[in-house]
Amino acid sequence: MRRHAIIFWTASTLAAVGLLVLLLEPGSRMSILIPLIIVGVVYLLYKFPPRRLSKRPKVKPSKRTVGKNGSQECSGAKEQSS
Repeated sequence: MRRHAIIFWTASTLAAVGLLVLLLEPGSRMSILIPLIIVGVVYLLYKFPPRRLSKRPKVKPSKRTVGKNGSQECSGAKEQSS
């Protein structure tokens, strides 16, 4: 477990240093703009999906399933009222 923590913190530190260097260079600020826009669009689509993609087809239960559920509800009601 300790080895994984060392690898994680090393990678995180290197990523932070790389990001700082990228932001501090005068001409490279525009190069980070496109990835930020892409990440933002993906996040917004994940958080608020379009309605046409979020529709789920309605599944009609079979008569056998309805019969099982109906008999369970009736027997459950009888047990509770007793």
